[in-house]
Amino acid sequence: MVSVLLLAGCFRPTPCTDDSECGGPGGRCDVSLSFCVTTVEVSDAAVDAGAVVDAGPGDAGIDAGHDAGTDAGEDGGSDAGLDAGPAPTVIANTPITLMKNVPIEVKPGATFSDAMDASTISAFSFTLMQGAQRLDGGVTFNEATNRATFAPAVPLRTNLVYTATITTDARSAGGVALEASHSWTFTTALLALRSAQTYSVLGAAVSNTGPTTLSGDLGVSTAAPITGGATITVGGMTHAGDAAATQARSDALVAYNAAVALTPSMSLATLDGRTLTAGLYTSNGAALSLSTTLTLDGENDPDAVFIIQIDAALDTGATTSNVSLVRGARAENVFWQVSGAVTLGATSTFRGTLLALGAITIGAGTQLNGRALSIDGDVTLASNVVTD
Repeated sequence: MVSVLLLAGCFRPTPCTDDSECGGPGGRCDVSLSFCVTTVEVSDAAVDAGAVVDAGPGDAGIDAGHDAGTDAGEDGGSDAGLDAGPAPTVIANTPITLMKNVPIEVKPGATFSDAMDASTISAFSFTLMQGAQRLDGGVTFNEATNRATFAPAVPLRTNLVYTATITTDARSAGGVALEASHSWTFTTALLALRSAQTYSVLGAAVSNTGPTTLSGDLGVSTAAPITGGATITVGGMTHAGDAAATQARSDALVAYNAAVALTPSMSLATLDGRTLTAGLYTSNGAALSLSTTLTLDGENDPDAVFIIQIDAALDTGATTSNVSLVRGARAENVFWQVSGAVTLGATSTFRGTLLALGAITIGAGTQLNGRALSIDGDVTLASNVVTD
């Protein structure tokens, strides 16, 4: 027989000062170790045969704990990694990257490739900057579409570059961080009509004869009545001398002054037969007229902006005058800043937003694809169709 000395309890041996503290057969206190020890007898044959001495539940606990821990670590870690899924990405953003002429009321947004943890989509992970200035705003997340939206606390400013960013603080529903921060830039519009943008017609007074159709709002910024209003079909709202009309006039004046302040790069002596690409044009203080066709060429850029400064009157001929838009040019991006009166000839076609200080007269049967906004003058209509 061979005597084998074991620490009682093995993995967590019992501390002691004398034998009375060590119960069980063979138990005694080894004062040199200050722990309980147990002496067991093992046959020589068992030793020769390579038998393993069962040290009791301590060793079993170690073995079981080790195996369980290893299995749990391997299985749990592997399964958790698989369950969390791949890192999410931003698959679309608005406005689109490098977009120009973006309305100042824009709310930038981003769509993710995977379901996201809504608590991580916030003003900390979604930011909007103008240069070094961080803008205040609220962030919302639509779980049904995986889309985040940043709503600026105040409208953006005109003609500036903004940068939106989604950082890696944004995490998927499985807890995986965004693959990489995603940033995009866009440029706001040269001119912003603000509340005046919803108006088809706005003036100090409005008069109409015959059936006229407006796709947007109709507004009178003073207490003057709308003459012939019963034959006007208004697609939006009618504001006659109320706070909304007053604000629209104020916003139109801001846009007018902003247009005046821009520095033109090209001069116009005539509009007849001309083809103009995007840019800022001036009449150099002279009146302008149009009796044939003026072509505005967007050159396949839907954000192409045309601004024509006329520091006098604008007149177009009846029937034959036409403002034609080609290759992506859009009426909403065409602005006519007129310091004098505007007269559009009967049964003609005109496109763009008229921002005039003086009166605007639209001839019988004329179609206007745009807006007629007079800041201080009256607007006269006659069986017209005004669309935005």
